Amino acid sequence: MNVLVVGKAKTGTTVISKAIHQALPGARYHLEPKAASYFEEHGGGGGSDIVKIIFEHWGGRPADRDALVDNRLAMRFDRRVFIVRDPRDEAISRLLYLAYPWMAKHGAGRDQRQTLREWIGLLQCKERDPQSVGGLELFAWARERLGTDVLASTAQSAARYAAFLARAPASSFLIRYEDFVEGRIAALNEYLGLQLEPQTVPLGDLARTRRSATSGNWKSFFAASEMSTLQSLFGEACEAQGYEDWAPQSVAALDSRHFSGYVARLVESGTPTRLQRLRAVLSGLLQRVHGWPAG
Repeated sequence: MNVLVVGKAKTGTTVISKAIHQALPGARYHLEPKAASYFEEHGGGGGSDIVKIIFEHWGGRPADRDALVDNRLAMRFDRRVFIVRDPRDEAISRLLYLAYPWMAKHGAGRDQRQTLREWIGLLQCKERDPQSVGGLELFAWARERLGTDVLASTAQSAARYAAFLARAPASSFLIRYEDFVEGRIAALNEYLGLQLEPQTVPLGDLARTRRSATSGNWKSFFAASEMSTLQSLFGEACEAQGYEDWAPQSVAALDSRHFSGYVARLVESGTPTRLQRLRAVLSGLLQRVHGWPAG
């Protein structure tokens, strides 16, 4: 059985696709292929394939994405699972994950480390006293210092994804991330003909993608005074996907494991060790001197 899992970045695509892979022994797992040619080359091989794709990766090739979803490529799918997540929680997860790709792009030098220390320090202030630092203030800081407007990009992709889902094949299945993490998966199991175990999914090298495995973070992350801005950004997408609650909740503190601690873990996992740096230097020297391949 071939299964296609489609979702936006930071909406649970990894854990859900890995749960399906775990429940189907012997299946091959394909992590985020980005070209139609991949599916032409790997189709018709027999056995089972679990494929996870990120909606945004195909933004410049909607015709290819539609051909994949509509089973018009060589690799065809018996089951197609589409994931939705509250875009307000999605935006927070994108914001906190930003340190990892930012460091991959800019390196881990002294200036970069200082920027990330400032970021972690600001998050720690938010954790100790959630009202002292606004949620929108954190997004503004990331826009200015890390160079990414997470709110705008999340809102744009949410609108495009909602329009895409409106055209999803009738034979596909729509799963809410919130239902998955809370164990409400009987309908998904029935659709797949499998028994998923959400609490025991091995993520391996992708474990860094797991932050809190909870839902409703936005309620304590944003203040009541920020709701009008959020509604202007995400109101239509939330309504289209059934997220109708706009009531924030005041809390005394935020769990550091899911905020500053998560960013610190990303920084640690993305910082090359001394041995890795040495290997990279030696590999570069060998390539220049002997023409050996890098790696």
